[in-house]
Amino acid sequence: MLARFTVLLMLGVILLLAAMVGYEMGSRMPWISPRLAGPIPWRSHASAFLLLGLPNVAILAAIGICIGLLSANRFVAWLVPIGMVALFPI
Repeated sequence: MLARFTVLLMLGVILLLAAMVGYEMGSRMPWISPRLAGPIPWRSHASAFLLLGLPNVAILAAIGICIGLLSANRFVAWLVPIGMVALFPI
């Protein structure tokens, strides 16, 4: 159980970091003026990751594991966090 939670948590953190790196890479494309992008706000990215991203990823992983244990199906533990992220904007 702890191993599944750790894997879900690490997967969520990797995806969150990939999104942050992708955002920065996208704002540094050659056709975007460097004056519009400005310097890289490392402190802003770090505080957003630590204060907003990491707790939300941990909560989604915990909910996914709990629902997976209640349903006795491993696939549900992976599907619930993905579904919650996909349905959140609705």
